[in-house]
Amino acid sequence: MSTTSSIPKPELEKDTVVCGWKVIRKLGCGGFGSVYEVEKDGMSAALKTEFIDQEGERSETLRNEAITDLHNTGILHRDIKASNFAWSLERRVYLLDLGFCRRFLVWRDGKIVYRLARKRAPFLGTSKYCSINVHRRIEQGRRDDLWGWLYMVVEFFAGRLIWRNDDDEVIVKKKENIGSNLLKRCPQEMFIIYDHIRSLEYTSKPNYGLMRRQLEKGGRYFAEFKGCSDTEKEMSDDGRKTLQTARHF
Repeated sequence: MSTTSSIPKPELEKDTVVCGWKVIRKLGCGGFGSVYEVEKDGMSAALKTEFIDQEGERSETLRNEAITDLHNTGILHRDIKASNFAWSLERRVYLLDLGFCRRFLVWRDGKIVYRLARKRAPFLGTSKYCSINVHRRIEQGRRDDLWGWLYMVVEFFAGRLIWRNDDDEVIVKKKENIGSNLLKRCPQEMFIIYDHIRSLEYTSKPNYGLMRRQLEKGGRYFAEFKGCSDTEKEMSDDGRKTLQTARHF
């Protein structure tokens, strides 16, 4: 995959239209590409660009990178779940739904600082995928988006989460007590990711590189896009090399 600093990231000019989204301004650069504010039909979103190679990318890696680059703009999603990701024929992954997004970095006295955690935060998210912190009304941080992603990965391997049809009270008890047994059907690499996410505090910066490396090690277990579909073969070379991830915020 072309992610090294020696390879230039694709850049978009203001007012460029990509799949119907108009580029308003550049928000910044994430670890895997640039992030832009875009608009379409009155809706605001963030769009990320990066190069991918001919072999494509694994779905859980792409989802993780989408979350990573949203965090790199100082924004939390706060409702990570499978239904908030969508795929296009051009192998674009879209992180959807701006409703619960919140900035965790703010300007104060001329510098960027962490937003102060509230003593009691409202419940925001989906019970099935949210972290135990959300159930306990603890302020959400980057770790909590990653808990939602982790539950999504477990669901991918196990077919379902053991609390799928339970009410909130039972869900909380199961999340509190399951520990690493949550991962019994997952590749061993996921245990390292689990331990890392569990160690994070509200202001902790996740080690996205560690998670990516573990995903690559366990990649043989993940669904993978290979080559180009018939539709993609009709696209330009630039179109095949560019992955745009739109995240509502």
